[in-house]
Amino acid sequence: MGISGQGGSVGLDSKREKQREYSRQHYLRNKEALQERHRQWHVDNRDRAKQRARDYYIANAERLKRQNSAWYRANKDKTRAQKKRWREANAERWRLLQVANSSLRRARLASVLVIPFTTDQLIDKWKYWGGLCWICREAPATCWDHVKPVARGGPHCLANLRPACKPCNSSKNARWPYG
Repeated sequence: MGISGQGGSVGLDSKREKQREYSRQHYLRNKEALQERHRQWHVDNRDRAKQRARDYYIANAERLKRQNSAWYRANKDKTRAQKKRWREANAERWRLLQVANSSLRRARLASVLVIPFTTDQLIDKWKYWGGLCWICREAPATCWDHVKPVARGGPHCLANLRPACKPCNSSKNARWPYG
């Protein structure tokens, strides 16, 4: 029995507090080395770290959503400024994302097959075509064209997307096969 007669809870609390204080001091003394070790673990165990994060999110989804919403409401200006800085620093990437998202939206509204792909894959495809229209091969591309049009049941997938200029994309419209 402890001092208070409750099974040693008083002694246990002070022991826990001493351990916490020791941990805090140890972290402060070895902060850089511990942070580097942590970073290296994440590099070496990328898949495991992602799975841990996924599992944690699934187990705590509602609480995390509430916390994130509350943080966003309290920091709207900060978040908007940060997003604006990112858009300005990544103008080309932002433009490609906007164009790709509008294509995805149209595909979902048409209820066609949507096969996900990454932004990097999309950017690589844009670079492959040199940022030029796939139809006229002269004008700079400003939008994504579904080779087999979504209106004709074409899927929204990387293989069916090509960069196009607005005049060529508009004149092609929903023709399939194009030629």
